[in-house]
Amino acid sequence: MPDLASPDGVKLGLGDGTFRSPSIALPWPDGVVPGSITSIAVFRPAPGGSLDLAVTLSGADVPADPGSVVVFPGAGDGTFRAPASYPAGIDPMALVAADFRPGGAVDLAVVDAGPDVLNVRGSVSLLRGLGDGTFRSRATSSAGAGPTSPSATRGTGP
Repeated sequence: MPDLASPDGVKLGLGDGTFRSPSIALPWPDGVVPGSITSIAVFRPAPGGSLDLAVTLSGADVPADPGSVVVFPGAGDGTFRAPASYPAGIDPMALVAADFRPGGAVDLAVVDAGPDVLNVRGSVSLLRGLGDGTFRSRATSSAGAGPTSPSATRGTGP
């Protein structure tokens, strides 16, 4: 049954197009979201494992933090364990979960818009998955001015 993830939490699906109430709240430290959620992705870090939830946080309202990706490991019952936070680029706007490298581990690609007032070009950050729901430090590539959303598809490649 499909569930629904939103900044407010997760609503478990009943299988008939409706959802249980109330939402299952995400376990933020101190119960407070430390920024503005700009994107959500749900992914399974390992075959047969629980679904994890990743969100991007814009640091626009937290000057000391330009942005981050927060990953909530799934507990397997619709709830989530304590999150892990990974630095993102300036003003992360969107993310997508996919296997971008051979090997089967899910990676997270994040579009970082960059602050327009400083005329900084946008970038794409890649958090390389380790296959257990954790990620390596980001690798960054330039994305030109004003990137808005990533996507992933299976190509035939070389």
